[in-house]
Amino acid sequence: MDEGTTKAKTLLHWIMIASAIEALLAVVFLARIPVDQKNVFLFGYSPARLLLFLLLGLCAGCCLLLAFALRTRPNFPSWLLPFFEPFLWQRKAFLSLLLGLIFFCLLILLSPFFQAGRWVVLINRLEPLVGWILIFAIQIYFYFVLTPEDFLVRLRNRWLVGFVGVVFLVLFVNRLPQLLYLARVVDLQTSHSVVMGVDDIEYIAPAINMINGYGYVQSLVLPLEIYHTAPVSFLEPPAPGKYVISHRPPGTSFLLALLYGIFGTEVIVPRLGFIFLAWMTGLLLLFIGAYLAGWGGAIAGGLAGLYYCYFSQAVDYALGLGVVNSEIPGVFWFVLFTLLFNVFLRKRSKLSLAAAALSLSMFVMTRGNYFPSIFFLLAWMLLFLDREGRKQALVFAGIALLPSLLWSLYLNIFRWNTGHYYEPQAVSAFAMTNNLDVLEGVGPQHINRGDWPPQDGVYQAYGLEPEYWPKSGENPTLKGLKFWWDYRDELPILFYRKLKVGTWYHDGVPRYPLGRIMNGFFIAGVGFLLAALGLRPAVNPPGLLPSWPARRIVFVQLIQIAILFLVSNFLAFWLVLLLWGSITLFAIFRPYGDAVQLPFDHPSWMVSFVTTYLVATMVYASDRQRYHAQLDPVLLFYSLLGVGLVGGFILARLIFRRILPKNTC
Repeated sequence: MDEGTTKAKTLLHWIMIASAIEALLAVVFLARIPVDQKNVFLFGYSPARLLLFLLLGLCAGCCLLLAFALRTRPNFPSWLLPFFEPFLWQRKAFLSLLLGLIFFCLLILLSPFFQAGRWVVLINRLEPLVGWILIFAIQIYFYFVLTPEDFLVRLRNRWLVGFVGVVFLVLFVNRLPQLLYLARVVDLQTSHSVVMGVDDIEYIAPAINMINGYGYVQSLVLPLEIYHTAPVSFLEPPAPGKYVISHRPPGTSFLLALLYGIFGTEVIVPRLGFIFLAWMTGLLLLFIGAYLAGWGGAIAGGLAGLYYCYFSQAVDYALGLGVVNSEIPGVFWFVLFTLLFNVFLRKRSKLSLAAAALSLSMFVMTRGNYFPSIFFLLAWMLLFLDREGRKQALVFAGIALLPSLLWSLYLNIFRWNTGHYYEPQAVSAFAMTNNLDVLEGVGPQHINRGDWPPQDGVYQAYGLEPEYWPKSGENPTLKGLKFWWDYRDELPILFYRKLKVGTWYHDGVPRYPLGRIMNGFFIAGVGFLLAALGLRPAVNPPGLLPSWPARRIVFVQLIQIAILFLVSNFLAFWLVLLLWGSITLFAIFRPYGDAVQLPFDHPSWMVSFVTTYLVATMVYASDRQRYHAQLDPVLLFYSLLGVGLVGGFILARLIFRRILPKNTC
């Protein structure tokens, strides 16, 4: 008997002993369930529970016998192989069967469907047995998976990915009925009508108007009961037969029109549809993680997806207020783009290129403030891809821009043919959101500390509207530029204040449900993305600190990312900016790709979207969480993956004085 077989038998021997102990513990837990007085002649136990005792006892006895045989009989279990050969010969089928058993047991133990109603008593009795079967199946599963190879250096072990996926899939399946139930509750609380005082009606009205043949107009041209809303003064037609073309990006209204066309125009339709879309987005993050980085990525993606489904602001607004706006569709399109763009980077096929470009186009047509990301991403592709990739980058940008150009052409033709009114949102927002009373740091009293919309009465109280607010017929862009010119000496303070409020620093206030630790993850995640820019071949001679070896630069980058995570948003924003700048400086002028590479496609492409958000925050308004909510799930995924997995692994190897081999970390 060779050494490998001996070790495998020894491991299986201890698994059987552990399983026997676990079965006896299950008996103890089963016995602790309160007895039933009607079964007094059976010591208070029902015949079904006595049968469970017997079954668990037999399981414990069989495990002990197997453990004894493995220890005392050299040829065991060779004489059992004929009985199990049909299963063991098809190893994939056997492991798939175990995965299905694990999924079913987890579903029984965790699903709220089995924790209420007529199932309660039955599941309560079966929980110890199901729990033992679950633990036993997991132990046998890992025995067959881990025996042939060292999983610690095999992130892409498909069976480990499958196990992690099954566990998270159960958690996602359990969350879906809760989300749909809460969506129905909020629909009842709002009397099946559109929430007033928010942007919902500005997305819903164009969708209903489109399916009724009125085009992309936001005016309420149909009876109010069709829109399920109260009268809205600014949406009333300004003149008979003249309507206002919606200034909103069309992506959300397109999706609403699709839902309304299939299921009807009740408000419950988009509420359930958007919540289901949010759930699908979380599940998609799990798949992205598994695709990019194996079982480690599946853990990071699963956690990011569950956080989005449980704690994100977008889902919270939809479930707490019944809001129907562009946040949930925007997150979905960006997460889908993340998957498709990584597929393109790996395969470089024409189909993946077109799919990624179209998903990006749908994202920017849903959240218009990210339109510049197309150009920033094009710049990244031209700098980081090879010659063939640069050619594809131009095609990619063209496909991504085409729907927006066609939409702009449609709006102009529609306006010329109908004579309807139209004012683009972007140019008016430039003037409005840069007004004195919007952002702290410029203007009298430093009003409002960056909130949008501004507090009631601030225009009149400080006499600001006549000077900088665009009036009818005035060019709002010139108004915004006039504001910048008049306060040109204070623009650095203005931009600093905007970033302080609008980035994940959130003006030093913990705004996430899990507190400052989440701010730390997002802030450190940005640092990780910036550090990923340096994962390219070194230049000769190095442009920064030429005497330092590349491993020392990597160590410095990791320390800076760790500091970002630790300081989170409770010290000073200037420190966060300083560390981001330092990481970027090292990544650009002192690349270290020859010393270390990630075990997955490095995510520096996402710097394009972070840059877009920072620029949009400085040019327009900083609405704290809402405007960067579309990036949060993917940023959290990369933060968990980079800071938690890769960063910790590299740091551990450096601390223990291990050599960092190329292309493994």
